Parts: sequence; structure tokens; C-alpha cells
Amino acid sequence: MKKGIDLFKQFPEIKVVHHNLPGKTLKKEGEGIHRLIIPISGQVKVRTNGKTYSFGPSKMIYIPSHSSHEFDSSKKGSGERIVALIQDSFWKKISKKTHEATLLNVSTLLKELLLHLLLHSDTTYHKAFSATVINVTSDLIETIGDDISNIEHLYAKTTDERLKSALDYIKENTKLKLELKDLSIASGMSSRNLNRLFSQTFSINPKQLHHKLRMDCAYKLLKSKHMNVTETCFEVGFSSLSQFTKAFKKTIGKLPSEV
Repeated sequence: MKKGIDLFKQFPEIKVVHHNLPGKTLKKEGEGIHRLIIPISGQVKVRTNGKTYSFGPSKMIYIPSHSSHEFDSSKKGSGERIVALIQDSFWKKISKKTHEATLLNVSTLLKELLLHLLLHSDTTYHKAFSATVINVTSDLIETIGDDISNIEHLYAKTTDERLKSALDYIKENTKLKLELKDLSIASGMSSRNLNRLFSQTFSINPKQLHHKLRMDCAYKLLKSKHMNVTETCFEVGFSSLSQFTKAFKKTIGKLPSEV
């Protein structure tokens, strides 16, 4: 895909666009279309509903049909990203759920589905693929909401802003492998002091909390039936299916295939 050229494929229910241009600006995109923006290289900034979201390749954003937005991409890097524009009428046929603009961890499954639609315009499965994009996106948004509710009560247990920053980091990186050194930087404490104070305050250490939220997320994704075990394994940040299965069994009490 050549730099500086936008490619797109149009289907009745979805349009998939491949941007390959840094420094791109879109002013006030209108309502009526559900959008999913997935950066592949470089940083992007999206403004919608009075909020500004700045993110890179590890994240993606969903913007509902009732919200307008403005978009900027950094001038550094290739500026490569995938954008899905889904017709509101089709979304409502597939999902009755409504969501607000939500920043999510990037989904490998969604990225692969959209790339397939972009590169295979003759596919006879575009409606099924598009429906899967909607269902997975909706499930991910609901999963984030459930996971946040599980951690929210912990904020009331402390007035220490460093611990609140640690909780923020864990909440925002539930589906990624947790590195204590990164958590330490986010909280402004040494790893040793962070682990000690976190455990004393919340009766659980950072890695244990992160692991619990990660497995809860995996359970909800499997329960939704929109992802199989292998897809869920990679979606929550595991690179080994056997390690995922072992961790899931130990935490949830059953095999992923039994959900």
C-alpha cells in the first residue's frame, strides 16, 4: 500500500478505508455513521463530545453514529491506519445496543477482518464479516465497562494519587501484559514501594488484580460466542494458547472450551 494514497472498498453496509498519509486533518465529520479508527503507525488525535483522545497503534476508537468528530494525525511515521464506516441502519439490524465514544485496546481480530474486506472486494461474506465487526466492537465496549465497574470500588479505598494512577494504568491496559516497571513509572513510585503499598491498601497486589481483570475479560468474550478460544487468547494479550488455557482454568475453574 503506497504512502500518500488512500485506498477504500465500499460495500452496501460498510466502507473500509486505508489511510497512508501523515499529517492528515479532517474537520467536523458528520453524524449518521458508526466509525472505528485503528492506527497502524503514528499517533492520532480525535475530538468528540467535548473530549480529546490521543493514541497510537496499541489502541483504537469507536465513535457512534450520533456523535460528530474531528481528526488529526501526527506528521511523524507513515500515518497508516484503518477506518471502518458502518451504516447506522445495518448497525441497528445487528445490535440493539447503543454506546458512547470509547477508546479500546486494539483488537487483532477486528484489524484482520477489516483488512480482509479491504483486500478482497469480491468476498461473498462481506455482510457476515461486517456483522462480526459490529458484534465484536459492541462486546469489547461492554467488557471494558464491566471490568471498570469491578475496579471502581478500589478508588474509594485511597486518597493517594499515586495509587489511583496505578489503578488507572491497570484499568487502561487490562488486555496487555503488565510490566511492573511500566506501572512504577505511571504511579511515580519504585516497584518495591508500589507493590507494598498497593497490597496493604487493596489486599491484592497489582499483578493479581490485573490477572483477575484479564481473565474476567476473557470469560466475557468467550461467553458472548463471537470469539473462539484462540481468538480470545490473542485478544487478551496471550501469545501462547497453552499458557492461556492453564491460566484460565486456574482462575475461572473451567477450561475456556467449557464456557
